[in-house]
Amino acid sequence: MENASLRSLPSGNVYDMYRDMASWYRMIDPALADPANKFLGAEKVTTEIKNAIAQAERFHTTLLGDYYHPNSYAFYGDDPGHLSFGTCRWHAVKTASVPEKSVLASGMLISRTPETGGRMVKFSNGSTLQFTHSVQDGPGDGTVPQQSGMGPARGVKQLFRTRGYDHQGSYSNESMLALTMQLIVRIAWEAK
Repeated sequence: MENASLRSLPSGNVYDMYRDMASWYRMIDPALADPANKFLGAEKVTTEIKNAIAQAERFHTTLLGDYYHPNSYAFYGDDPGHLSFGTCRWHAVKTASVPEKSVLASGMLISRTPETGGRMVKFSNGSTLQFTHSVQDGPGDGTVPQQSGMGPARGVKQLFRTRGYDHQGSYSNESMLALTMQLIVRIAWEAK
């Protein structure tokens, strides 16, 4: 497979990527989004997901933008022991000719393997390929990659690069609790 990993799928507005519920490479699978059947039906689940994405997009782009309070501090995980997805790549499992970009984007999902996230995809040119997703490849906190964690750097007073915890455990970590308390005191002191 020559340069297969270098073929790009559609790009643009990141929120459109999350709204896409049909493509084989989609980020959200509506069939897995409502295991409790709270919304009673695939159409209602898709509508609720798209509403939530629209709400997040409005908040991030209209209300928040790149604003941080002038007296803000932040920390993020940059831990090689808690890898996160620094990049997301799909890899064709078998060596075969990978379809052109336009055909690649229009492939139809035939089946998926929930345990691995693998996807069997049939393309409009008749070829069928099995894809697997790349593994977590960059330091972070197991959820947020360090590249995203560094995002607030220009908007906050100070940004701390940290290690030793996973995403859920950040506020259970003694060092992060101490840092947070110190920064709260610093913010209160500077507010006088």
